[in-house]
Amino acid sequence: MSRDAINRQPTPRLTPPTTMAGTEGTSEHSFKVRISLAVLVLAALALPLFAAAPVGAARPQAFCGAPSAGWELIDFDEWWERTVAAGLPLDVFTREDVEAGLEKLDKNDDGLVCWKPLQATAVGAIPAYFFNGKDNTAARN
Repeated sequence: MSRDAINRQPTPRLTPPTTMAGTEGTSEHSFKVRISLAVLVLAALALPLFAAAPVGAARPQAFCGAPSAGWELIDFDEWWERTVAAGLPLDVFTREDVEAGLEKLDKNDDGLVCWKPLQATAVGAIPAYFFNGKDNTAARN
């Protein structure tokens, strides 16, 4: 076949398939499938938008839990003042010792921690300068 004969051949046209016996309602099913796929694709595209919001959202910077639980938000200086006022033996513990412990407790490095006095136990007396502590934004305060 010559080049001219190839170039002159008509372009084939696509025609919709004919309905075969027993396939009534196929177009309705096809439409439902297409809609379902479209919804699925849109949901998949929108998922990162919703999932990224909590990740990028700032965590609360000053939350210690319900006040009725007895927690207070304080900074390192106030922690030091409370422990010294409660009788911290300064010949044993230095301010640097206390701050080093608080820095390990302060997970978000904002200089704030949650403070709560220890409750007396049946085991024995707890020194008055011992306190409960946690980070103000730690998971599951």
